[in-house]
Amino acid sequence: MENASKALIIAGAILVSILLISIGVMVIQSTGNVQQGMAETMDSSAAQQFNGKFDPYLGAKKSASTARSLCSAIIANNASSSHQISVNGKTTSAEISTVSSGFANNTSYTITVTTIDANGYYSAITIN
Repeated sequence: MENASKALIIAGAILVSILLISIGVMVIQSTGNVQQGMAETMDSSAAQQFNGKFDPYLGAKKSASTARSLCSAIIANNASSSHQISVNGKTTSAEISTVSSGFANNTSYTITVTTIDANGYYSAITIN
């Protein structure tokens, strides 16, 4: 009888240990999901902040000086950021400067984002 009660106590202790280990694994997994969600939120916030530098230039009926200012901002961005933006298909600073110098003063332009990369960053802007 004593052996049977000891066996039951040991079996109970094993079941409680398995239960505690399972709970620990679940807590670790849920913490990982929270961290992943926070990283995605931070990435999204960084993309919004990056894109926000160019949002004021977007829209219809923008002046030539606005288009030139946007080109200057993109040239500065491309020199210092890993997220490169092209203007009318041009990516180097010399090419973007050439595009910028072609804007006529008495003309209105429509500035649109034509491509957004997989991370949500603007990667191509068209000025017509």
